[in-house]
Amino acid sequence: MQKTVLVSLDLGETGLAAARYGLQLAARTKSALLLMAVVPGVGGGGPKEGELILEGLSEEQRSRLDGMIELSRSAGVTTSTYLSRGLFFDEIIRLVTSQPWIQFIVLGVTHVAGKTGYAGFSSNLENLRGAFEGEILIVQEKGNVRRYSESTIQ
Repeated sequence: MQKTVLVSLDLGETGLAAARYGLQLAARTKSALLLMAVVPGVGGGGPKEGELILEGLSEEQRSRLDGMIELSRSAGVTTSTYLSRGLFFDEIIRLVTSQPWIQFIVLGVTHVAGKTGYAGFSSNLENLRGAFEGEILIVQEKGNVRRYSESTIQ
């Protein structure tokens, strides 16, 4: 299987910056790009086979996702999408543990713990690190990119 860059999206501005960075990384490393959007909800596990859960996305979010898919395809990067319902980090962990060819995870971070009350971010990131051997890259507001080991997010 081809090595893959996973970009976990919230489809906000920082998520779009993460997607752009993930696209550049995929092109540079000749990897595939997997855009993953997680819609908050009870019970994870993703959609049933063949079912996209677009009903959880606003028109603006759908448009942004479509734009990122088009941009990546025009750049010649093999792109696929995965839409899931559940808790953000739980769904990422579930996906990366079932897909061993994922080499990079790119996360867009809008809210930093302590600053906005995004409780549990650090512990969730630690859980992700424990489940994933590849590189975790964090795209923060204003497009700053850090490797997880360098991150100062508390």
